[in-house]
Amino acid sequence: KRRMSMDNTVDFGFLEYVKVLAAVKHWRETNFTIGERIGNFFKRQWHKATHSFADAVCHGLSAVALGRNKRITPDQTDFGAWEKKLHPVLDQWYFENKETGHSQWHMPDEIKFHLSDKQFKNLRKNYEPAEIEHFKESFQQIDIDDSGTLDEVELKVLMEASMGVSITRGQAHGLMQEVDYDHSGSIDFAEFCALMIRVKKGKTSARWENAAKAMKEGTITSSIR
Repeated sequence: KRRMSMDNTVDFGFLEYVKVLAAVKHWRETNFTIGERIGNFFKRQWHKATHSFADAVCHGLSAVALGRNKRITPDQTDFGAWEKKLHPVLDQWYFENKETGHSQWHMPDEIKFHLSDKQFKNLRKNYEPAEIEHFKESFQQIDIDDSGTLDEVELKVLMEASMGVSITRGQAHGLMQEVDYDHSGSIDFAEFCALMIRVKKGKTSARWENAAKAMKEGTITSSIR
């Protein structure tokens, strides 16, 4: 009672009692507000941290995508009536017809041996028309599943047929990286021709040189088919 009395007497009246209740209510409201403010502060900090992390992840993924596509040129995506596009969600290349809007995952038959004017001129500077036709025949022979591109399995078969020794999938993957300019995981005919130019200039590994020699001599056709 003495502690609750406003005038330091043992007894206190109704007015003092009301004042005590008001003080208790104010204390509770004040403490609740402080607690709420503290909770909101940490909540804001958490949101900032998670948003910053999400932004960093998105920035990192964007950087990877830009790094992966920084060597992509219109020559590698423009196939006349068709355009090669990277799906933003599935992260896979697909083909879209500019005229009809039709899209499909596999390479259309009519562009399997497509070369842009620039690519053809560059190839023509290094090889004769008959040699270029031979490249088409060799590519078609190596393309076992007739997809219009060479994957790591087909590349492994090519290397083993040309060298006469087995190679691992890891080695095949490394050889793929030398040629797969658009990082699609496979080699199209334009990339194959670019490889042949590099072979002639001596700018490839010995394994690719041996494979090119075997293709030129026609010693791998019977081994693959």
